[in-house]
Amino acid sequence: MKIVGLSGSSVGTKTRTAMDYTIKTVKKNYPDTEVTLIDLAEYDVQFSDGRDYWEYEGDTAYVARTVMEADAIIIGTPIFQASIPATLKNIFDLLPVNAFRDKVVSMLVTAGSPKHYLIAEQQLKPILSYMKAQVVQAYVFIEEKDFYRKEITNDDVIFRIERLVEDTVILTETYTKIREEKGSIRLLAESIKPTVIIHGIGSLVTWFVWSTHLRQGAYPYFNPEKAGTKGLFPYHPFSVSFLK
Repeated sequence: MKIVGLSGSSVGTKTRTAMDYTIKTVKKNYPDTEVTLIDLAEYDVQFSDGRDYWEYEGDTAYVARTVMEADAIIIGTPIFQASIPATLKNIFDLLPVNAFRDKVVSMLVTAGSPKHYLIAEQQLKPILSYMKAQVVQAYVFIEEKDFYRKEITNDDVIFRIERLVEDTVILTETYTKIREEKGSIRLLAESIKPTVIIHGIGSLVTWFVWSTHLRQGAYPYFNPEKAGTKGLFPYHPFSVSFLK
């Protein structure tokens, strides 16, 4: 499983602090998981100009491809002027509309005021849903008072981050298993479809041959005019209505 942590701001430290703890939790609790942290403050990402993401080069190509290759994404974002930052929105603009199909995406939000609590609900979730993400519905909201000297000091926030990581991993494993089972069922259905068709055609031909012989009297014992309905071919009781 590949999990990408995306710290969606080029300024400030609180979101990066929260994402550092989040990635640390993933590595500690799920050591077999491949984890990558992308802090947009450390990359020179171009603004989207309408090209496909694979046509970009340098940091832009690295960030876009890393996100596209992930099984799950944990997005950390601050709230500026009651909105997500342009640096994060630009990442969405660089990617195709179905970029998050079959991916689990969870959210972690930092803000200076509780008034911004619903920004993720009203702005970020609609974008993720439009891009076909499987969104972890519960997100972590962290206020400025929960930090002190680049450390999270609120135990409840720490608990919620650990729960967010757990939900992200479990949902990713669950959706992966469901897709694998659906793929197996589809392959099985495709493999037996020709057999079902052949048997169906065989039964139809058999019924046609028998009914033709019965009509022509080739088998007097089964001729309905001579033997009545009791003499009809027993394996095709519904043929009575066709032969009369």
